[in-house]
Amino acid sequence: IAITFDAAWTNQDTDQLIKILKKHNATATFFIVGDWADRFPESVKAFYNAGHTIANHSDTHKAFSKCSRDEIRKEIVNCNEKLENIIGEKITLVRAPSGDYTRESLEVAESLGMQTIQWNCDSLDYTKISVEEIFNRVVKNVDNGSIILFHNGVENTVDALDKVLTELSKQGYS
Repeated sequence: IAITFDAAWTNQDTDQLIKILKKHNATATFFIVGDWADRFPESVKAFYNAGHTIANHSDTHKAFSKCSRDEIRKEIVNCNEKLENIIGEKITLVRAPSGDYTRESLEVAESLGMQTIQWNCDSLDYTKISVEEIFNRVVKNVDNGSIILFHNGVENTVDALDKVLTELSKQGYS
């Protein structure tokens, strides 16, 4: 399974997420909004230094379906530049804001040598549901090859993540 986080709001849980992922010998992909990287470059670097993949989640989190091809390109390129300046590595993955990808956004990403990544297991952690609700949503909906969507800076994600990873490990997932 793949554990992914969208980073767009706050960064108060950076150290906790790194600690929990390390405890479970897990790595994650952090899809980071460029504006968030501007505000929290130390968190981008911390995730990267802890062995996690840094990926693009657009520069300003504009819905791609409401953007022209040139605007989509600008959203992706600007975010890539910010992230690459922080970590010193080429960014190769992109996730459309709110999962709102279009044929044009897929083509733009591909023309930039990037792969668009969606998810198939949404924790819905950003809706302020309880730890138990997050846990149940993920554990009931995960399968071999699943890509799980979490968000950093959300109230119950840290506590739910530890429980989810413990249970998924028991079930034999890596």
